[in-house]
Amino acid sequence: MPFKAIWTGTPNMNMFRNEKGLTLVELLAAITLIGIIAGVITMALQQLNTGNQVTYARQKAQIEARSVSNHMIGKLREQKYNLIMPAGAATAEQQNVLTLFKSASRTDNYIRYYRDIPNQTLVVETVQDGKPPARNVLIHDITGASSYFMTQSGQTSSSGSSDIQVKYLHLQFQMTLLPGQKGKQQAYDYKTDITIPSWDK
Repeated sequence: MPFKAIWTGTPNMNMFRNEKGLTLVELLAAITLIGIIAGVITMALQQLNTGNQVTYARQKAQIEARSVSNHMIGKLREQKYNLIMPAGAATAEQQNVLTLFKSASRTDNYIRYYRDIPNQTLVVETVQDGKPPARNVLIHDITGASSYFMTQSGQTSSSGSSDIQVKYLHLQFQMTLLPGQKGKQQAYDYKTDITIPSWDK
């Protein structure tokens, strides 16, 4: 009969300890690593969100500035003006950006674009046949505005259109991006040139 070995000894418990659990140090290290990764991800998401906000605000400011220039283009193409005056000196309350005089009278018929400095808005004021002026706010959060003529010879001028042969009207607006958000506000400059119709030479 074949011999069979019979094991009667006490089992060695080390044989069943192939894997050991996490120690307290390893657990703390894992938690710290997870915290660092979470912090990096959160910071990246915040930067992405801020970048998206600035991009959206810049696009919005550009659309608003274009709407103003298109408004001016429309008015310039409506008729021949007796005089076109670019931006003038600013006071504490207002800064003229562009004035279109429809007749020799400088008070009865005109369209004036000006910057309301305290309210940071760009306003168009229309006077027809001496009636009280009608005002309409075109854009908000504007902190600067200027305009000047480019003459036929390529020189810049702030004189009225009756005094020079103008070719283009150069407009520049400075607007505030993300107003009311501390630490995120930025200045945005919009510049464009408007061709003056030939009848205003």
